[in-house]
Amino acid sequence: MSVSPKRRRRQSSVEGTLDTAFGWAVGDQKTLLVRGIMCAILLFVFAGPILTIIVGAFDFNTDPTALTLWPHNPSLENFRVAAGRGIWGYFGNSLFIAGFGLLIQISVAVTAGYALARRKFYGQTVVLGIFLATMMLPEEVVAVPLAVVLGDLPLLGISIRGTIFAIILPVAASAFSILVMAAFMRDIPEEIIEAARIDGASEFRILVQVILPMSLPALGVVAIFGFNGI
Repeated sequence: MSVSPKRRRRQSSVEGTLDTAFGWAVGDQKTLLVRGIMCAILLFVFAGPILTIIVGAFDFNTDPTALTLWPHNPSLENFRVAAGRGIWGYFGNSLFIAGFGLLIQISVAVTAGYALARRKFYGQTVVLGIFLATMMLPEEVVAVPLAVVLGDLPLLGISIRGTIFAIILPVAASAFSILVMAAFMRDIPEEIIEAARIDGASEFRILVQVILPMSLPALGVVAIFGFNGI
């Protein structure tokens, strides 16, 4: 069935107009101005509170109820007081926990997501159901059993309560991160993986050199949400 030239021109015109998320034509000065204003408003809404906190850190007399974008009395006294109260040690612990915990969480999410997405095994649906069930449990329900487990680790029989590893271990695996990676890896064409197998690549090499470079968007989502969660 052939399409008339008039209809083809109308269709191409519509496609050229609706080539953005809001249906705006690229190159239109009015729409560029509107988009610029909208982006500026959103930037102020989301970045304004963070900028106020940064400015308040360099202001000697900070009014917590005032929204200011420039310190009225610039000073480093706040940092000296913070150092005297050991804030930098706490901050270093937070960075270590977030960084090390996120590294383990991403490693678990990548390997588990690859197994769920590209490998077929008995009970795969049950495993996915267990992951979803863990996301439905509130933290208050998990807190007491988690404290009991950390007080007597299975197989090892040791207690890590009161240590930094008691904070890292619970965040070492995230059902959300695993499901995100599995859903993204499942959409990677099977032909690419088969071509790598024909070239003699092992499963680990396929994961590292083929799957991971194509999964950078999912890795970014997992890293952002994982860091905020930790």
